[in-house]
Amino acid sequence: MGQNVTIHKISFSAAVLMNINLMIGAGIFLMPELMAEKSGAASFLGWALSAIIFLPIVMSIAHAAKLFPGAGSFYSYSKDTLGKTAGFLSGWTYILGWVGIISVQMFGLRQVFGKFFSFSPLIFNLLFLIFLCVISSVNLNVVSKIQSNITLFKISPLILVIAFLVFYLNPQFCITAHEFKSIGLTIPMALFGFWGFEGCCSISHLIKG
Repeated sequence: MGQNVTIHKISFSAAVLMNINLMIGAGIFLMPELMAEKSGAASFLGWALSAIIFLPIVMSIAHAAKLFPGAGSFYSYSKDTLGKTAGFLSGWTYILGWVGIISVQMFGLRQVFGKFFSFSPLIFNLLFLIFLCVISSVNLNVVSKIQSNITLFKISPLILVIAFLVFYLNPQFCITAHEFKSIGLTIPMALFGFWGFEGCCSISHLIKG
């Protein structure tokens, strides 16, 4: 007789906050300054334009999650529809891409911490990897609560900074023609901040309802 396995599920709101946390990495704290150098007061529009560019991809992934219930990924979606070779190529392309992205994000995070604390890069990397190993072994419900709190912690200062920039530094909300024309230069940097949305693939079957 088979054993009954209890699958712990998380709420929809927790899933949303978890996915937002995957997207809001170190890049979100580093890119606004670089974007402002390119497009000044209009730089925030780069996020909106990048969201529009990403929307068809996001909608496709969301639809794929419905068509293929269970733990999903680019590998499984490609393998189930186009064959093992497509799955292999999709999986490894995604993994290699993420290795590069996470490395850059970890470097950025280390730079942020380096402004406040003095530590060896090797020590930081070691502690960071230990933290990832520990958090990966924790119960999903506990992880969802931790991620939700971290997401709220990340979002709060961003909202305050945006409000400060708009209402204090630029109360008239004036955007010059040159700044508006330079918005396109901010899109590559803003796109970086949206990666991680596909994390919903691996947790869609763990969401209540």
